[in-house]
Amino acid sequence: MRVFLVVLLVAVAYPGFAALYSALHGAQSGGALAWSSRHFSLVWAGAAVVVIAALLVFEPPRSPSARSYLAQLRDRFRTVQDDFERAVAAALRDGNDSQPDAAGPEQPGPAPERLDGLGAADNTRR
Repeated sequence: MRVFLVVLLVAVAYPGFAALYSALHGAQSGGALAWSSRHFSLVWAGAAVVVIAALLVFEPPRSPSARSYLAQLRDRFRTVQDDFERAVAAALRDGNDSQPDAAGPEQPGPAPERLDGLGAADNTRR
């Protein structure tokens, strides 16, 4: 899944880099980015082909039907999303258990910890 996300990121970011290169260096510059900046439609088409090919490689269809493949992709997306949400919830639960409860601005705490607001300690001597 991570490799697919990296491929997706590169395929979408490359046309942006080509546009930025073109804006900074002009049309007379050479190289792959300069060529890409002059042929945006080909670059976007190539990016779409790369993303679709990566999708087919990382999640091959189980049947020749396009409708069943879309359902398969939807189920895969939901599975990955559920796994991610469970991992985030577990990490938050672990993070909350390992840290002691600290007094926040809405909770009263010992005087040295409260330096502002209504519960602030008055450390001035009269």
